[in-house]
Amino acid sequence: MPLANGPWPAAGHQGARASVQPPSPSPTRRPLRSPVLCLLFLGILLMSDAFTRLALAAPRPVLKAGEWWMGISLGENKLGYLRVTATPETVGTEKRLRQHTTTWMRTAVLGTTLEQRIDVEELLDANLRPLRLEVRLGSAGQWVQVKAQFHADRVEVERHAGDNVTRKTLPIPAGANLVGDVETALLNREVRLGETWRYTFLNIVTLALEEATIEAVRRETLTLDGTSYDTLVTHTQSPTMDATSWLLADGQPVKMVVAPGLTMVRQTREAALSGLEERPYDPSRDLATQTAVRLRGSITTPGQVRFLRLRVSGIPEPRFVLSDARQRARIVDQGATVTAEYTVDAEATPPAAPLTAAERAQLLAPGTYLQVDHPEIVATAREAAAGAADDAAKVRALWRWVHENVRIQGDIGLPRSALEVLREPVGVCRDVATLYAALARAVGIPTRVCAGIVYFRDGFYYHAWAESHADGRWLPVDPTIAPGLVDATRIKFTEGDAATIYNTAKIIGRLEAEVLEQR
Repeated sequence: MPLANGPWPAAGHQGARASVQPPSPSPTRRPLRSPVLCLLFLGILLMSDAFTRLALAAPRPVLKAGEWWMGISLGENKLGYLRVTATPETVGTEKRLRQHTTTWMRTAVLGTTLEQRIDVEELLDANLRPLRLEVRLGSAGQWVQVKAQFHADRVEVERHAGDNVTRKTLPIPAGANLVGDVETALLNREVRLGETWRYTFLNIVTLALEEATIEAVRRETLTLDGTSYDTLVTHTQSPTMDATSWLLADGQPVKMVVAPGLTMVRQTREAALSGLEERPYDPSRDLATQTAVRLRGSITTPGQVRFLRLRVSGIPEPRFVLSDARQRARIVDQGATVTAEYTVDAEATPPAAPLTAAERAQLLAPGTYLQVDHPEIVATAREAAAGAADDAAKVRALWRWVHENVRIQGDIGLPRSALEVLREPVGVCRDVATLYAALARAVGIPTRVCAGIVYFRDGFYYHAWAESHADGRWLPVDPTIAPGLVDATRIKFTEGDAATIYNTAKIIGRLEAEVLEQR
Protein backbone atom coordinates (compact mmCIF):
# COMPACT_ATOMS: atom_id res chain seq x y z
CA MET A 1 0.00 0.00 0.00
CA PRO A 2 1.52 3.38 -0.91
CA LEU A 3 2.71 5.35 2.07
CA ALA A 4 0.65 8.36 1.04
CA ASN A 5 -2.52 6.35 1.73
CA GLY A 6 -1.61 5.94 5.38
CA PRO A 7 -1.00 8.48 8.15
CA TRP A 8 2.54 9.23 7.03
CA PRO A 9 3.74 12.59 5.71
CA ALA A 10 4.47 12.30 1.99
CA ALA A 11 8.23 12.11 1.39
CA GLY A 12 10.61 11.07 -1.31
CA HIS A 13 12.75 7.96 -0.85
CA GLN A 14 16.22 7.30 -2.11
CA GLY A 15 17.30 3.68 -2.03
CA ALA A 16 20.58 2.88 -0.29
CA ARG A 17 22.97 0.06 -1.04
CA ALA A 18 22.30 -2.70 1.52
CA SER A 19 25.12 -3.86 3.79
CA VAL A 20 23.42 -7.26 3.91
CA GLN A 21 22.28 -8.75 0.62
CA PRO A 22 18.48 -8.91 0.52
CA PRO A 23 16.57 -12.08 -0.24
CA SER A 24 15.06 -12.68 -3.64
CA PRO A 25 12.66 -9.95 -4.79
CA SER A 26 9.29 -9.93 -3.09
CA PRO A 27 5.97 -8.25 -3.85
CA THR A 28 5.39 -4.73 -2.66
CA ARG A 29 3.49 -6.08 0.31
CA ARG A 30 4.93 -9.24 1.82
CA PRO A 31 2.44 -11.48 3.65
CA LEU A 32 2.60 -11.36 7.43
CA ARG A 33 3.94 -14.84 8.09
CA SER A 34 3.52 -16.60 11.43
CA PRO A 35 3.61 -13.54 13.69
CA VAL A 36 2.70 -15.74 16.64
CA LEU A 37 6.24 -17.10 16.54
CA CYS A 38 7.57 -13.69 17.40
CA LEU A 39 6.51 -13.70 21.02
CA LEU A 40 4.82 -16.99 21.75
CA PHE A 41 7.94 -19.07 22.00
CA LEU A 42 9.89 -16.42 23.84
CA GLY A 43 7.03 -16.57 26.29
CA ILE A 44 7.36 -20.34 26.48
CA LEU A 45 11.10 -19.89 26.91
CA LEU A 46 10.53 -17.53 29.81
CA MET A 47 8.01 -19.86 31.36
CA SER A 48 10.30 -22.86 31.08
CA ASP A 49 13.15 -20.87 32.60
CA ALA A 50 10.83 -19.83 35.40
CA PHE A 51 9.92 -23.48 35.86
CA THR A 52 13.60 -24.30 36.03
CA ARG A 53 14.43 -21.60 38.53
CA LEU A 54 11.41 -22.36 40.72
CA ALA A 55 11.69 -26.12 40.56
CA LEU A 56 15.24 -26.43 41.91
CA ALA A 57 13.98 -27.14 45.40
CA ALA A 58 16.35 -29.05 47.69
CA PRO A 59 15.57 -30.91 50.94
CA ARG A 60 15.51 -28.61 53.92
CA PRO A 61 17.96 -29.94 56.50
CA VAL A 62 20.59 -31.64 54.29
CA LEU A 63 22.05 -30.95 50.85
CA LYS A 64 21.50 -34.37 49.24
CA ALA A 65 22.41 -35.78 45.86
CA GLY A 66 19.59 -36.81 43.58
CA GLU A 67 17.99 -36.80 40.16
CA TRP A 68 14.40 -36.32 39.09
CA TRP A 69 12.40 -35.79 35.92
CA MET A 70 9.24 -33.95 34.93
CA GLY A 71 7.18 -34.04 31.74
CA ILE A 72 6.04 -30.74 30.20
CA SER A 73 2.71 -30.41 28.41
CA LEU A 74 -0.03 -27.97 27.43
CA GLY A 75 -3.36 -29.72 27.71
CA GLU A 76 -2.97 -33.07 25.96
CA ASN A 77 -0.03 -31.76 23.93
CA LYS A 78 3.28 -33.17 25.25
CA LEU A 79 5.97 -30.55 24.70
CA GLY A 80 9.10 -31.78 26.44
CA TYR A 81 10.82 -32.70 29.67
CA LEU A 82 12.86 -31.31 32.54
CA ARG A 83 15.72 -33.16 34.24
CA VAL A 84 17.37 -32.00 37.47
CA THR A 85 20.48 -33.41 39.12
CA ALA A 86 21.78 -32.22 42.49
CA THR A 87 25.33 -32.82 43.72
CA PRO A 88 26.57 -31.66 47.16
CA GLU A 89 30.14 -30.35 47.35
CA THR A 90 32.48 -29.44 50.19
CA VAL A 91 35.15 -26.78 49.64
CA GLY A 92 37.28 -26.57 52.77
CA THR A 93 34.70 -26.25 55.49
CA GLU A 94 32.01 -24.81 53.23
CA LYS A 95 29.14 -26.96 52.00
CA ARG A 96 27.63 -26.19 48.63
CA LEU A 97 25.07 -27.62 46.26
CA ARG A 98 25.60 -27.81 42.50
CA GLN A 99 22.44 -28.29 40.48
CA HIS A 100 22.16 -28.94 36.77
CA THR A 101 18.85 -28.64 34.95
CA THR A 102 18.04 -29.43 31.34
CA THR A 103 14.74 -28.31 29.81
CA TRP A 104 13.90 -29.45 26.26
CA MET A 105 10.77 -28.73 24.24
CA ARG A 106 9.55 -29.34 20.71
CA THR A 107 6.23 -28.32 19.20
CA ALA A 108 4.49 -27.07 16.06
CA VAL A 109 3.34 -23.51 15.52
CA LEU A 110 1.37 -22.72 12.39
CA GLY A 111 3.01 -25.67 10.70
CA THR A 112 6.57 -24.79 11.76
CA THR A 113 8.49 -27.11 14.09
CA LEU A 114 10.39 -25.30 16.81
CA GLU A 115 12.76 -26.74 19.39
CA GLN A 116 14.26 -25.12 22.47
CA ARG A 117 16.81 -26.33 25.00
CA ILE A 118 17.87 -24.70 28.25
CA ASP A 119 20.85 -25.94 30.32
CA VAL A 120 21.26 -24.39 33.75
CA GLU A 121 24.27 -24.94 36.02
CA GLU A 122 23.83 -23.32 39.42
CA LEU A 123 26.11 -23.28 42.47
CA LEU A 124 24.38 -22.57 45.80
CA ASP A 125 25.83 -22.12 49.28
CA ALA A 126 24.68 -24.08 52.34
CA ASN A 127 21.78 -21.64 52.79
CA LEU A 128 20.84 -22.11 49.12
CA ARG A 129 21.83 -18.58 48.16
CA PRO A 130 23.25 -18.34 44.62
CA LEU A 131 27.00 -18.11 44.11
CA ARG A 132 27.32 -18.71 40.36
CA LEU A 133 24.91 -19.32 37.50
CA GLU A 134 25.52 -20.40 33.92
CA VAL A 135 22.69 -20.82 31.41
CA ARG A 136 22.81 -21.96 27.76
CA LEU A 137 19.76 -21.32 25.58
CA GLY A 138 19.62 -23.15 22.26
CA SER A 139 17.25 -23.17 19.28
CA ALA A 140 17.61 -23.79 15.52
CA GLY A 141 21.33 -24.42 15.86
CA GLN A 142 21.95 -21.09 17.63
CA TRP A 143 23.07 -20.64 21.23
CA VAL A 144 23.08 -17.86 23.79
CA GLN A 145 24.98 -18.18 27.04
CA VAL A 146 24.40 -16.18 30.23
CA LYS A 147 26.88 -16.23 33.12
CA ALA A 148 26.30 -14.61 36.49
CA GLN A 149 28.55 -14.17 39.53
CA PHE A 150 26.73 -13.23 42.74
CA HIS A 151 28.37 -10.93 45.28
CA ALA A 152 27.13 -9.45 48.54
CA ASP A 153 26.05 -6.16 46.93
CA ARG A 154 25.85 -6.86 43.19
CA VAL A 155 25.48 -9.41 40.43
CA GLU A 156 27.97 -9.44 37.55
CA VAL A 157 26.25 -10.72 34.39
CA GLU A 158 27.64 -11.60 30.96
CA ARG A 159 25.62 -12.56 27.90
CA HIS A 160 27.48 -14.31 25.09
CA ALA A 161 26.14 -14.83 21.56
CA GLY A 162 28.97 -15.76 19.23
CA ASP A 163 31.62 -13.08 19.66
CA ASN A 164 29.07 -10.55 20.89
CA VAL A 165 29.36 -10.06 24.66
CA THR A 166 27.09 -7.89 26.80
CA ARG A 167 28.16 -7.15 30.38
CA LYS A 168 26.00 -5.70 33.12
CA THR A 169 26.46 -4.97 36.81
CA LEU A 170 23.19 -5.22 38.71
CA PRO A 171 23.17 -3.64 42.18
CA ILE A 172 21.29 -5.79 44.69
CA PRO A 173 18.60 -3.58 46.28
CA ALA A 174 18.97 -2.94 49.99
CA GLY A 175 17.06 -5.52 51.96
CA ALA A 176 16.50 -7.79 48.96
CA ASN A 177 16.35 -11.50 49.68
CA LEU A 178 18.31 -12.80 46.70
CA VAL A 179 17.71 -16.44 45.88
CA GLY A 180 18.57 -18.84 43.11
CA ASP A 181 15.02 -20.14 43.08
CA VAL A 182 12.13 -18.66 44.98
CA GLU A 183 10.59 -21.76 46.49
CA THR A 184 13.82 -23.12 47.95
CA ALA A 185 14.02 -20.12 50.23
CA LEU A 186 10.40 -20.55 51.27
CA LEU A 187 10.86 -24.21 52.09
CA ASN A 188 13.84 -23.56 54.34
CA ARG A 189 11.63 -21.89 56.91
CA GLU A 190 8.49 -22.66 58.76
CA VAL A 191 5.57 -22.28 56.39
CA ARG A 192 2.26 -20.89 57.56
CA LEU A 193 -0.70 -20.98 55.27
CA GLY A 194 -1.76 -17.55 54.06
CA GLU A 195 1.64 -15.93 54.52
CA THR A 196 3.37 -14.18 51.63
CA TRP A 197 7.11 -13.74 51.09
CA ARG A 198 9.09 -11.61 48.66
CA TYR A 199 12.28 -12.69 46.92
CA THR A 200 14.62 -11.28 44.27
CA PHE A 201 15.99 -13.40 41.42
CA LEU A 202 17.87 -12.94 38.14
CA ASN A 203 15.75 -13.06 34.97
CA ILE A 204 18.21 -14.48 32.45
CA VAL A 205 16.23 -13.18 29.44
CA THR A 206 15.81 -9.54 30.48
CA LEU A 207 19.12 -9.58 32.40
CA ALA A 208 17.48 -7.82 35.30
CA LEU A 209 16.84 -8.52 38.96
CA GLU A 210 13.14 -9.02 39.45
CA GLU A 211 10.97 -9.50 42.49
CA ALA A 212 8.67 -12.46 43.02
CA THR A 213 6.05 -13.04 45.67
CA ILE A 214 5.07 -16.48 46.88
CA GLU A 215 2.16 -17.48 49.07
CA ALA A 216 1.36 -20.81 50.72
CA VAL A 217 -2.35 -21.17 50.05
CA ARG A 218 -3.45 -24.67 51.09
CA ARG A 219 -2.57 -28.31 51.64
CA GLU A 220 -3.90 -30.78 49.14
CA THR A 221 -3.75 -34.50 48.40
CA LEU A 222 -2.65 -34.85 44.79
CA THR A 223 -2.99 -38.12 42.87
CA LEU A 224 -0.71 -38.77 39.89
CA ASP A 225 -0.57 -42.10 38.05
CA GLY A 226 -2.34 -43.83 40.93
CA THR A 227 0.00 -42.47 43.63
CA SER A 228 -1.29 -39.99 46.21
CA TYR A 229 0.92 -37.23 47.58
CA ASP A 230 0.34 -34.89 50.52
CA THR A 231 1.38 -31.52 49.12
CA LEU A 232 1.69 -27.88 50.02
CA VAL A 233 0.18 -25.67 47.30
CA THR A 234 1.90 -22.34 46.64
CA HIS A 235 1.20 -19.46 44.26
CA THR A 236 4.12 -17.51 42.78
CA GLN A 237 3.91 -14.20 40.91
CA SER A 238 6.64 -12.28 39.09
CA PRO A 239 6.66 -9.64 36.31
CA THR A 240 6.72 -12.36 33.63
CA MET A 241 4.82 -15.32 35.10
CA ASP A 242 2.23 -16.70 37.50
CA ALA A 243 2.72 -20.25 38.76
CA THR A 244 1.04 -22.74 41.06
CA SER A 245 3.14 -25.52 42.59
CA TRP A 246 2.35 -28.72 44.52
CA LEU A 247 5.31 -29.48 46.80
CA LEU A 248 6.26 -32.43 49.00
CA ALA A 249 7.41 -32.04 52.58
CA ASP A 250 11.07 -32.26 51.49
CA GLY A 251 10.59 -29.40 49.06
CA GLN A 252 10.48 -31.37 45.83
CA PRO A 253 7.74 -30.35 43.36
CA VAL A 254 5.41 -33.02 42.01
CA LYS A 255 3.41 -30.64 39.83
CA MET A 256 3.70 -27.07 38.56
CA VAL A 257 1.32 -25.06 36.38
CA VAL A 258 2.18 -21.74 34.74
CA ALA A 259 -0.69 -19.71 33.31
CA PRO A 260 -2.24 -20.40 30.82
CA GLY A 261 -1.83 -24.09 31.60
CA LEU A 262 1.75 -25.05 30.76
CA THR A 263 2.09 -28.00 33.13
CA MET A 264 4.95 -30.02 34.58
CA VAL A 265 4.38 -33.25 36.51
CA ARG A 266 6.86 -35.53 38.27
CA GLN A 267 7.51 -38.65 36.19
CA THR A 268 9.99 -41.44 35.74
CA ARG A 269 12.76 -40.86 33.23
CA GLU A 270 11.04 -43.15 30.75
CA ALA A 271 7.66 -41.42 31.10
CA ALA A 272 9.19 -37.93 30.86
CA LEU A 273 10.95 -38.84 27.60
CA SER A 274 7.98 -40.61 26.06
CA GLY A 275 5.60 -39.02 23.55
CA LEU A 276 8.25 -36.66 22.17
CA GLU A 277 8.91 -38.36 18.86
CA GLU A 278 8.39 -36.33 15.70
CA ARG A 279 4.93 -36.81 14.21
CA PRO A 280 2.88 -35.50 11.27
CA TYR A 281 1.46 -32.02 11.69
CA ASP A 282 -1.79 -32.03 13.67
CA PRO A 283 -3.68 -28.70 13.86
CA SER A 284 -5.23 -29.73 17.18
CA ARG A 285 -1.73 -29.87 18.70
CA ASP A 286 -0.59 -26.56 17.24
CA LEU A 287 0.60 -24.36 20.09
CA ALA A 288 -0.45 -21.20 18.27
CA THR A 289 -4.03 -22.46 18.10
CA GLN A 290 -3.96 -23.59 21.72
CA THR A 291 -2.84 -20.20 23.03
CA ALA A 292 -4.50 -17.82 20.52
CA VAL A 293 -6.84 -15.09 21.72
CA ARG A 294 -10.35 -16.52 22.02
CA LEU A 295 -12.34 -14.27 19.71
CA ARG A 296 -16.00 -13.39 19.25
CA GLY A 297 -16.53 -11.91 15.83
CA SER A 298 -14.00 -11.56 13.01
CA ILE A 299 -12.17 -8.97 10.95
CA THR A 300 -13.63 -8.73 7.46
CA THR A 301 -10.71 -6.95 5.73
CA PRO A 302 -7.46 -7.90 7.49
CA GLY A 303 -4.61 -5.55 6.69
CA GLN A 304 -6.96 -2.72 5.69
CA VAL A 305 -8.80 -1.91 8.91
CA ARG A 306 -8.38 1.75 9.76
CA PHE A 307 -10.65 1.88 12.81
CA LEU A 308 -11.33 -0.82 15.42
CA ARG A 309 -13.12 -1.10 18.74
CA LEU A 310 -12.21 -4.24 20.63
CA ARG A 311 -13.09 -5.48 24.11
CA VAL A 312 -10.30 -7.58 25.64
CA SER A 313 -10.68 -9.56 28.87
CA GLY A 314 -8.27 -11.69 30.86
CA ILE A 315 -5.52 -9.05 31.00
CA PRO A 316 -3.52 -10.03 34.10
CA GLU A 317 -2.62 -6.54 35.37
CA PRO A 318 -3.56 -2.89 34.72
CA ARG A 319 0.05 -2.09 33.70
CA PHE A 320 -0.64 -3.81 30.37
CA VAL A 321 -3.48 -1.38 29.50
CA LEU A 322 -1.83 1.41 27.47
CA SER A 323 -3.27 4.50 25.82
CA ASP A 324 -1.95 7.06 23.35
CA ALA A 325 -3.25 9.06 20.39
CA ARG A 326 -3.51 5.96 18.19
CA GLN A 327 -4.75 3.50 20.84
CA ARG A 328 -7.23 4.67 23.47
CA ALA A 329 -7.92 2.15 26.22
CA ARG A 330 -10.56 2.22 28.94
CA ILE A 331 -10.75 -0.27 31.81
CA VAL A 332 -14.36 -1.41 32.13
CA ASP A 333 -13.94 -4.13 34.75
CA GLN A 334 -11.21 -5.02 37.21
CA GLY A 335 -11.23 -8.07 39.44
CA ALA A 336 -8.87 -11.01 39.38
CA THR A 337 -8.13 -9.89 35.79
CA VAL A 338 -8.78 -6.72 33.80
CA THR A 339 -11.25 -6.10 30.97
CA ALA A 340 -10.57 -3.11 28.74
CA GLU A 341 -12.12 -1.59 25.64
CA TYR A 342 -9.71 -0.40 22.97
CA THR A 343 -10.38 2.13 20.24
CA VAL A 344 -7.64 2.12 17.61
CA ASP A 345 -7.49 4.71 14.84
CA ALA A 346 -4.80 3.73 12.37
CA GLU A 347 -4.81 7.17 10.78
CA ALA A 348 -4.57 9.15 14.00
CA THR A 349 -1.11 10.69 14.17
CA PRO A 350 -1.70 14.12 15.73
CA PRO A 351 1.32 16.14 16.84
CA ALA A 352 2.80 14.59 19.97
CA ALA A 353 3.98 16.44 23.04
CA PRO A 354 7.65 17.34 22.71
CA LEU A 355 9.93 14.81 24.36
CA THR A 356 11.76 15.92 27.46
CA ALA A 357 15.53 15.65 27.46
CA ALA A 358 15.28 12.60 29.73
CA GLU A 359 12.66 10.92 27.52
CA ARG A 360 14.67 11.55 24.40
CA ALA A 361 17.85 10.20 25.99
CA GLN A 362 16.03 7.07 27.13
CA LEU A 363 14.57 6.43 23.66
CA LEU A 364 17.97 6.82 22.01
CA ALA A 365 19.96 4.82 24.53
CA PRO A 366 21.60 1.43 24.01
CA GLY A 367 20.00 -1.52 25.78
CA THR A 368 20.55 -5.21 26.45
CA TYR A 369 19.31 -6.06 22.95
CA LEU A 370 19.96 -2.70 21.27
CA GLN A 371 23.64 -2.09 20.46
CA VAL A 372 22.86 1.42 19.26
CA ASP A 373 26.47 2.65 19.31
CA HIS A 374 28.11 -0.45 17.82
CA PRO A 375 30.08 0.46 14.66
CA GLU A 376 28.25 -2.12 12.52
CA ILE A 377 24.84 -0.84 13.63
CA VAL A 378 25.84 2.80 13.13
CA ALA A 379 27.33 2.20 9.67
CA THR A 380 24.34 0.19 8.49
CA ALA A 381 21.87 2.78 9.79
CA ARG A 382 23.65 5.66 8.13
CA GLU A 383 23.93 3.79 4.84
CA ALA A 384 20.28 2.71 4.84
CA ALA A 385 19.05 6.22 5.66
CA ALA A 386 21.43 8.04 3.32
CA GLY A 387 19.70 10.71 1.29
CA ALA A 388 16.57 10.88 3.47
CA ALA A 389 15.44 14.50 3.72
CA ASP A 390 13.88 14.38 7.18
CA ASP A 391 13.24 12.02 10.10
CA ALA A 392 10.04 10.59 8.60
CA ALA A 393 11.94 9.76 5.42
CA LYS A 394 14.68 8.13 7.50
CA VAL A 395 12.06 6.02 9.28
CA ARG A 396 10.63 4.95 5.95
CA ALA A 397 14.07 4.10 4.53
CA LEU A 398 15.07 2.06 7.59
CA TRP A 399 11.70 0.31 7.61
CA ARG A 400 12.14 -0.72 3.99
CA TRP A 401 15.77 -1.78 4.52
CA VAL A 402 14.95 -4.06 7.45
CA HIS A 403 11.90 -5.51 5.70
CA GLU A 404 13.91 -6.35 2.59
CA ASN A 405 17.03 -7.65 4.34
CA VAL A 406 15.71 -9.86 7.14
CA ARG A 407 14.30 -13.17 5.94
CA ILE A 408 11.37 -14.53 7.93
CA GLN A 409 12.34 -17.79 9.67
CA GLY A 410 9.95 -19.05 12.31
CA ASP A 411 11.91 -21.75 14.11
CA ILE A 412 14.26 -19.57 16.18
CA GLY A 413 13.10 -19.54 19.79
CA LEU A 414 15.85 -17.36 21.25
CA PRO A 415 16.03 -13.77 22.48
CA ARG A 416 18.37 -12.13 19.95
CA SER A 417 19.95 -8.71 19.91
CA ALA A 418 19.99 -6.23 17.04
CA LEU A 419 23.63 -6.97 16.29
CA GLU A 420 22.96 -10.72 16.16
CA VAL A 421 20.08 -10.18 13.73
CA LEU A 422 22.17 -7.84 11.60
CA ARG A 423 24.93 -10.43 11.34
CA GLU A 424 22.53 -13.29 10.64
CA PRO A 425 19.49 -11.61 9.06
CA VAL A 426 16.80 -14.19 9.66
CA GLY A 427 14.10 -14.32 12.30
CA VAL A 428 10.61 -13.26 13.23
CA CYS A 429 8.87 -10.06 14.18
CA ARG A 430 10.64 -9.57 17.51
CA ASP A 431 13.94 -9.78 15.59
CA VAL A 432 13.01 -7.31 12.85
CA ALA A 433 11.49 -4.90 15.37
CA THR A 434 14.61 -5.09 17.53
CA LEU A 435 16.94 -4.48 14.59
CA TYR A 436 14.81 -1.61 13.29
CA ALA A 437 14.74 0.07 16.73
CA ALA A 438 18.53 -0.08 17.05
CA LEU A 439 19.05 1.34 13.55
CA ALA A 440 16.55 4.13 14.13
CA ARG A 441 18.11 5.11 17.45
CA ALA A 442 21.54 5.01 15.83
CA VAL A 443 20.56 7.85 13.46
CA GLY A 444 18.98 9.91 16.23
CA ILE A 445 15.32 8.88 15.95
CA PRO A 446 13.73 8.15 19.37
CA THR A 447 12.15 4.71 19.03
CA ARG A 448 10.37 2.22 21.27
CA VAL A 449 9.61 -1.45 20.71
CA CYS A 450 5.98 -2.52 21.16
CA ALA A 451 4.48 -5.93 21.85
CA GLY A 452 0.87 -7.07 21.82
CA ILE A 453 -1.51 -8.81 19.45
CA VAL A 454 -2.36 -8.54 15.76
CA TYR A 455 -5.13 -10.04 13.63
CA PHE A 456 -3.71 -12.79 11.42
CA ARG A 457 -5.63 -15.26 9.25
CA ASP A 458 -8.60 -15.93 11.52
CA GLY A 459 -7.76 -14.48 14.92
CA PHE A 460 -5.44 -12.45 17.13
CA TYR A 461 -1.91 -13.70 17.79
CA TYR A 462 1.11 -12.25 19.59
CA HIS A 463 3.28 -9.80 17.68
CA ALA A 464 6.00 -7.13 17.97
CA TRP A 465 6.55 -3.88 16.08
CA ALA A 466 7.95 -0.40 16.78
CA GLU A 467 7.03 3.27 17.09
CA SER A 468 9.33 6.16 16.17
CA HIS A 469 9.09 9.81 17.19
CA ALA A 470 9.69 11.69 13.95
CA ASP A 471 8.81 15.23 12.87
CA GLY A 472 6.84 15.78 16.06
CA ARG A 473 4.66 12.67 15.75
CA TRP A 474 4.68 9.06 16.92
CA LEU A 475 4.72 6.91 13.80
CA PRO A 476 3.93 3.16 13.97
CA VAL A 477 6.43 0.96 12.14
CA ASP A 478 5.98 -2.76 11.49
CA PRO A 479 9.07 -4.03 9.60
CA THR A 480 7.55 -7.51 9.29
CA ILE A 481 5.43 -6.01 6.50
CA ALA A 482 6.38 -3.59 3.75
CA PRO A 483 6.17 0.15 4.48
CA GLY A 484 2.59 1.34 4.38
CA LEU A 485 -0.49 1.38 6.55
CA VAL A 486 -0.03 -0.20 9.97
CA ASP A 487 -3.63 -1.27 10.33
CA ALA A 488 -5.83 -0.88 13.38
CA THR A 489 -5.74 -4.53 14.45
CA ARG A 490 -2.60 -4.07 16.56
CA ILE A 491 -3.24 -3.78 20.29
CA LYS A 492 -0.09 -3.07 22.28
CA PHE A 493 0.47 -4.16 25.86
CA THR A 494 4.10 -3.11 26.35
CA GLU A 495 6.37 -0.41 24.96
CA GLY A 496 9.94 0.69 25.61
CA ASP A 497 13.30 -1.01 25.33
CA ALA A 498 13.46 -4.28 23.40
CA ALA A 499 13.68 -6.26 26.66
CA THR A 500 10.19 -5.09 27.66
CA ILE A 501 8.53 -7.23 24.98
CA TYR A 502 9.24 -10.35 27.04
CA ASN A 503 6.87 -9.16 29.77
CA THR A 504 4.04 -10.22 27.46
CA ALA A 505 4.84 -13.82 28.41
CA LYS A 506 2.46 -13.22 31.30
CA ILE A 507 -0.40 -12.54 28.86
CA ILE A 508 -0.02 -15.52 26.53
CA GLY A 509 -3.08 -17.76 26.38
CA ARG A 510 -5.15 -15.73 28.82
CA LEU A 511 -7.02 -13.34 26.57
CA GLU A 512 -10.53 -13.25 25.17
CA ALA A 513 -11.68 -10.54 22.76
CA GLU A 514 -14.85 -9.29 21.10
CA VAL A 515 -14.98 -7.16 17.97
CA LEU A 516 -17.31 -4.22 18.70
CA GLU A 517 -16.77 -2.07 15.60
CA GLN A 518 -14.54 -2.03 12.53
CA ARG A 519 -14.19 -0.05 9.38
